[in-house]
Amino acid sequence: MRVISQFFIVVFVAVLNVSCSKGGKAKDICDYWIGRQLLFPENIETDICIDSINSLDYKIVTYIDSCGCIPCRMSLGSWQQWLTFVKSASDFNIEMLLVVNTDSMDNISRNIETSGYNGVVWIDKHDSFNRINNLPIEEPYRTFLLDSDNRVLAIGNPIINGGVSNMYIELLGINEPITTSDQHIDLGAFNWKEKQVCRFKILNETDNVLYIDTIIPSCECITYSCYSDSVISGRSFSIYVYYKADSPGMFRRDISVYFEGEEKPLILNIEGEAKLES
Repeated sequence: MRVISQFFIVVFVAVLNVSCSKGGKAKDICDYWIGRQLLFPENIETDICIDSINSLDYKIVTYIDSCGCIPCRMSLGSWQQWLTFVKSASDFNIEMLLVVNTDSMDNISRNIETSGYNGVVWIDKHDSFNRINNLPIEEPYRTFLLDSDNRVLAIGNPIINGGVSNMYIELLGINEPITTSDQHIDLGAFNWKEKQVCRFKILNETDNVLYIDTIIPSCECITYSCYSDSVISGRSFSIYVYYKADSPGMFRRDISVYFEGEEKPLILNIEGEAKLES
């Protein structure tokens, strides 16, 4: 996690596809902001941060003012889970920048450590980012998806609105993953150079809370993300699996999920055919 004193930019993928289509104030806000360029204050302590921001394909920027419980409103755990999926599934260079108007880092630092958040946090003590852009008063409209020129592609919050999340995933060029409640997924045939993503939805059918101890893929061509390390009885959780072939050919790979107190792992597997370009 990188903390930069004074200002903070947050790349947040959010599209109010539902709200904006309903007309009224929401539509007016969307019409005003879509296509506008967000500005970042010039008096930033390090231009290394600015250089890295300007080199991104997409940015998710969210602004948190000084009212109420700032750590609660930051929702860093939810952001980290969502961003892990987006970054793993997309071939674009994407980052989230969180701008927080506060002069105290005590609670924020503890929140960052416990959440595992590894995006950029920018402490804007003088509220310069808000002032220079004249951001909307309503909190749902303070999260933006920006392109490489810092122009607004979408506005809204994907971690609290499933429709917004789906729209942003589409804007970022991420295909909806194949999803199954079984332990096996056939990815079919695909170009071997294209990363594949799928989702295993696992139901806890025991009477106890299940805690994930570790997840071990069978090879380095597989990575994964999991939004939670525990699930209560009767509830489901998802494991996203990403496969990047190192060469063309048929394949079958396993992912072993170990739970605390359980001797045998849950074995998930994927198969398919990575083909040469035609």
